[in-house]
Amino acid sequence: MKTLILFTFFAALFYYLKPSDKPVVVDLDEIRVKVSAPRRDHTPVAHRHITRTPGQVEGGKDSVSKVASKLIETNTDIEESWEKQLENRLLELDPVAGKEIFDNYQEEKAGYALRLENLVKAHQESSELEFLIDELDLAHQQKLQDIFGPYFEELRDLQAPIAQ
Repeated sequence: MKTLILFTFFAALFYYLKPSDKPVVVDLDEIRVKVSAPRRDHTPVAHRHITRTPGQVEGGKDSVSKVASKLIETNTDIEESWEKQLENRLLELDPVAGKEIFDNYQEEKAGYALRLENLVKAHQESSELEFLIDELDLAHQQKLQDIFGPYFEELRDLQAPIAQ
């Protein structure tokens, strides 16, 4: 019996460890990507010192500030438009309490922004910052669900244009 077990063990060992006669399959896509990749040139680049005139520096700052102000203005317009749509939709859904629900939303939105700002200031260099922000977002979503109540699901279609 011992001989049979040892023979089976060594036969199985030989079977699994013997070299395979099957050809090795090469992924041609990988080879094509490697062959078609551009070669890197590792020649050192001579550094050139570029001096700017004061007019160029100020002009650059002005253009950046103009773009930034346009971007802020555009975002503000989008947010105001969305809030107007939200207010109108709430008034359609509940003419009696729609204004109160919208005011509660505005308060929660302002409170969330303040809490987020304080959280970032307090834990700016902490490794837990992302986790704390996620917790704050979950609490904010829960508060929004509580504020909007039965209308929360009906108001989700207003979020689609903003998410894009």
